[in-house]
Amino acid sequence: MASSTQGLPRASADVDFVADLMPHHIGPWVAALGPDFEVDEEMLRDAIEHRRSLNIFDMRSAMKVDIFVAGFDSWDREQLKRARSQAISRQEGSNVVLPTPEDTVLAKLSWYRKGGEASDRQWADILGVLKVQSGRLDLEYMRRWANNVGVADLLERALMP
Repeated sequence: MASSTQGLPRASADVDFVADLMPHHIGPWVAALGPDFEVDEEMLRDAIEHRRSLNIFDMRSAMKVDIFVAGFDSWDREQLKRARSQAISRQEGSNVVLPTPEDTVLAKLSWYRKGGEASDRQWADILGVLKVQSGRLDLEYMRRWANNVGVADLLERALMP
């Protein structure tokens, strides 16, 4: 959602969210989602414990929602701290909290690397955000965290004209 909002829009079969979930959030979070969502609470508990992802399903639309449980490292915390509420349509109540464009690029670069640098879709998303946000990005921030995340070489490749 972030890369389509901050870069070039594209259709997707699912929606990805990062959630700063803790074990005490499970009951209230599942209750808030209600009966329209299928959530395996044991998988949710495991994802929270091991700080990894899980899938939930919107039963109304049959859409898969990937939930990435935020970790505790410094970059995960920095992304959450910098994220901002943004309207994704003109409809009231359409605000979602999105990472900054810089963090979107860094996250996509990390996923691209973890996926063996094979996903044309991830690379296109990266280039799309860089293009649309050109001139407004904090390149110093991006380079600092790219070194930390281990994607400095990919960032420089993506920034090449």
